[in-house]
Amino acid sequence: MNSNAMASKDDNALTKQAWLITKLVISIALTLTFAGGAKAQTTPRLKATLGVAGSSSQLALLAMNVARGKGYIKDEGLDLEVTDYGSGAKGLQSLVGRNSEMVIGVHEHTLIMQAKGMDLRSIVAFSNAPGIVLAITKNFESKFKNIKDLKGAKIGVSAPGSSTHLFLNQVLVQNGLKPSDVSIIGIGNAAGAVAAVRHGGELQAIVNFDPVISELEQSGDIKTVIDLRNIEAAKKYYKRDFTFLTLYTTADFIQKNPAVCQAIVNGIVRALKWMETAKPEEILATIPEAYWKANRELYLNSIARNQAGFSRDGRMTEEGTKTLYDGLMTYDKEIQASKFDLSKTYDNQFVEKALLKDFRK
Repeated sequence: MNSNAMASKDDNALTKQAWLITKLVISIALTLTFAGGAKAQTTPRLKATLGVAGSSSQLALLAMNVARGKGYIKDEGLDLEVTDYGSGAKGLQSLVGRNSEMVIGVHEHTLIMQAKGMDLRSIVAFSNAPGIVLAITKNFESKFKNIKDLKGAKIGVSAPGSSTHLFLNQVLVQNGLKPSDVSIIGIGNAAGAVAAVRHGGELQAIVNFDPVISELEQSGDIKTVIDLRNIEAAKKYYKRDFTFLTLYTTADFIQKNPAVCQAIVNGIVRALKWMETAKPEEILATIPEAYWKANRELYLNSIARNQAGFSRDGRMTEEGTKTLYDGLMTYDKEIQASKFDLSKTYDNQFVEKALLKDFRK
């Protein structure tokens, strides 16, 4: 055989070998690709039940609505089943009764339950201003000069035991009255609250949130007495930091479900950071139309009025917790009689991890 023939035979062998190697590489690559795809398709998403201690249409729930509306929580692989319970007290009951695994409610509830021996902890803060307003109705305006004039009055709160009721108790005690000096009527914090003031005729005062307060102010049905819808007003009133709405759950749930806790906190912190520079119109665009359809301008103005009261980073603080504790100590006998570590009422570990993420990606 001549040298040219031998060279040709060697070239054919090398070509065949190269083709076999190429096929093998392609086969391995395809196998890995399909295996990865199959794994992604079969990886279960996280699931959790969330109770809202009030109505999702409240301005206090703005950050949660943004987190859901912009898909931030879904981006974290978490599917939430959300239920509105109409008031803080009922939201807390849903957690205690195991109908909810987590609750958006006031941080005070973690303190109250610690005093009862139940280990609840807040894992992210929504707001540093309560957003609460105490107002008198127009039919009582001529008789009202100061808080002491509320003795014997019928006052509408979202529900007995709710944040609005807790706040009212503190105001009464600070002004020389007892919580028992007034009659409490649960009126909710949505359309029912507006109707109770306009058509009930029996209320002398109301403690509630936006958009309820803004609507009643706009129509002249109430006169504001204490307004804590922004940080400046809250600091002036409390003389220090304040922590209001949080996401809380049991210590046991945190221990057993850290991935769920991290996912929801990531979504909320991302929403809070976005809201920091977003315009009210941009925020409104993320909210279900049913919440503002009846009066778009009212809801838009309410966003602008409350926006500064939201947390900038979701962190809980010792001082904010102490403010709540000192308020409860003025009238809550169980709090007065118990001893517990205030630092155990909150857990910042998930917020700290969330703040390390680059949400621009």
